[in-house]
Amino acid sequence: MRRLRLAIIAAAVLAIPLTSYGWTRTYGYENYDDYAYCIQSTTDGGYIVSGITHGVLCWLLKTDRWGDTLWTRIYDGIGTWVEQVSDGSYIVVGSLENDLWLLKTDASGDSIWSKTYGEEGKDWAKCVRETSDGGYIIVGFKDDDLPNIYAEDLWLIKTDSFGDTLWTKPYGGDDIQGEGTSVCVTSDGGYVVGGIVRTTKSSDIWLIKTDSQGDSLWSKKYGESNLWVSGPDIQQTSDGGYVVVGSLKQDLAGFDVWLIKTDSTGDTLWTRSWGSQGGAFDWDIGCSVEQTTDGGYIMSGVKGWEYPSGDLWFIKTDSVGDTLWTWEYGEDYLDAGYSVHQTEDGGYMIAGERNRGGPGGGDLWLLKTNEFGDTVWYEGSPREILEPQDGDTVDYMIPAAWFKNTGTYSIQDFYCHCEIWPWPGDSAYHKNLSPPYHVKYWVSYEVEPGDSILVKFSEWMCDDSSRYVASFYTSRDEEPLWQTREIEVEFQGTPYTGVIEDKPAQAPPSWELITSCGREIILKYSNYPQGFSASIFDVAGRKVDEVRAFKSSGTVTWGESAPTGVYFIRASGSQAKEVKRFIIMR
Repeated sequence: MRRLRLAIIAAAVLAIPLTSYGWTRTYGYENYDDYAYCIQSTTDGGYIVSGITHGVLCWLLKTDRWGDTLWTRIYDGIGTWVEQVSDGSYIVVGSLENDLWLLKTDASGDSIWSKTYGEEGKDWAKCVRETSDGGYIIVGFKDDDLPNIYAEDLWLIKTDSFGDTLWTKPYGGDDIQGEGTSVCVTSDGGYVVGGIVRTTKSSDIWLIKTDSQGDSLWSKKYGESNLWVSGPDIQQTSDGGYVVVGSLKQDLAGFDVWLIKTDSTGDTLWTRSWGSQGGAFDWDIGCSVEQTTDGGYIMSGVKGWEYPSGDLWFIKTDSVGDTLWTWEYGEDYLDAGYSVHQTEDGGYMIAGERNRGGPGGGDLWLLKTNEFGDTVWYEGSPREILEPQDGDTVDYMIPAAWFKNTGTYSIQDFYCHCEIWPWPGDSAYHKNLSPPYHVKYWVSYEVEPGDSILVKFSEWMCDDSSRYVASFYTSRDEEPLWQTREIEVEFQGTPYTGVIEDKPAQAPPSWELITSCGREIILKYSNYPQGFSASIFDVAGRKVDEVRAFKSSGTVTWGESAPTGVYFIRASGSQAKEVKRFIIMR
C-alpha cells in the first residue's frame, strides 16, 4: 500500500479525531480467477457485489458493513452491474449465451425471473437503473454478427417492472461502432448514456442525452479513449451537468486517467488527467466516478496497467477537479478498482480485483476506506468486558468494559455504548428493537494508539428472570450512522430485591491556570477519572509539548526550560475544549 497526499492537508491536521472505519477483504474460489464489476450499498448498511467467478459465471455476493459474507449466489451468465431496487430486491444485468441478460432476485439473491434480449450475434448489457415507474433502463451493445467490423450499436432498452420490453433504441450506424457502459436517469426524466464510439480514425468517449422515450436530444464526443472493464462511467452532478471518467490516449500508445466535467448540454467546462503523460503501453485507466457530498469527485481505476501488473488507483478531487489526495493499493501483480462509491459514514467503498499472478490467481477484492481514503481503523473498540461476564446471574450491576484505540493515530470525541436487551432466542432479532437499556459515554480526551480506557456505565437493575444480552461498541456520533464491531455477552437475570444507596453527583471535569505569566505556569485540575492531559501550542499553532498527570485531581507545572514567548494550552479532557493563553518570561 502506498499513499500520496498534498502536504497542505497533512500539515493542517494536528490530531485526527475518530473517523469512519476501514478494512480490506478478498473473496474467491481456489484455482479460479474471480473479480468484481460493481458494488452498491444496501439498506441494511451492508453491500451487494456483482462479479465473475470460475471465469464465466455471474457471482452475487452480499456482505454486512464489515465485509463478512451473508450469502453468495452463482448464476450462468456474466453479471456486470447490480443494484438494490425500491422493493429491497436486486436487479442484475450482463450477458447470457450471447444475449443481453436481465436478472431479478429477491432480497436473498434467489432468482425471481430472468429475461434475455437479442437475436443473432453477441449482445451485452453493462449497466441498469430502476426508473420512476418501477421499470428499468438498460445500456449495452447490440452486435448483428455481420461481417462488418463496425456492426455493433450502442443499445438502450426500457422495460417494465417484469423485464418486458417497452422500447429499444440502437445508436450507431454502418460506419461507426458504439458500446454503452453507463446510464443514469436524469432530473428531467430522460437518460444520459456514456460509452465509446469507434470509427476507422478514432475511438472516443461518447455521451448521449435522450428524452424519456430514448430519442436523442444531443450527442457529444470527447478525445481519443479506450474501453476498460467498467469505464467510461458517467453521473449527473448537482448543478445539472455531467461528470465522466475514462482514459485519454497519449503518445506512444499510452493512456491517462481522464475526468471530464460538462454542463447540462454536454459542453466541456474543464478536464483533468492523471498519469505519466505518455509512454509506450503505459496505461492509467479510470473505471468509476462519483460526486461526493462535499461537491468534489472520487475515482477508482488502475495505475500503470501492463499485464500482469498494475495498482488499484484511488483519486479524490475538489469541485473543480484539482487533486486532494491519491492512494495506490497493490503488490506485484494486477490490482484494479472497477467500482467506487461514497458510503453513508462519509468513507468510500471500492470493488475490483487482486491478482497474485498465474491462472486462478485472481480474487474479488473489496476495500472500505475512511474519508481520507485510508483502510486503517481510527477507532476505539471494545476489548474486554468486565461486567457482566458471559453466563453470569445478575440482579444489579454497573456495566463496565475496557475500550482500546486499535488504530495508528490519537482519537478523541467518540462515544462508547452499552445496550442490554431481553434475549429473544434469535441472535439477530433484538437488533431491530430499541434496547430497554442504552447508555452512552462520551470520550472527549485523546486516547493514544494502543492505549485503553475503562468505561463504567449507569447502573442496571433486573426486573425479569430471563436471559439477557449486553452489547458494547463505539461510534463517532451519538446516534450512530455506523458503529464498530460490537462484543456481546449473554447472562441470566434475577429481579433485584435490595436497596440502592443514592450516590453523590460527580462534579464535571475542570481546570484553571493558577499562574499565567512567569518563568513557568502552574495548572490546577480536578475530576478527571482517567487522568489529565493537555497540549501546548506556540503562536504559529504548532504543538510543542504535552503535559500529563495520572491522578484524578492535582496540579502540574510547565515551562521551566521553554523559550520566552506566548503559548496556548488546550486540555484534552475538557468537554468545552477551552483554550487558554499564557506567557513565559525570563
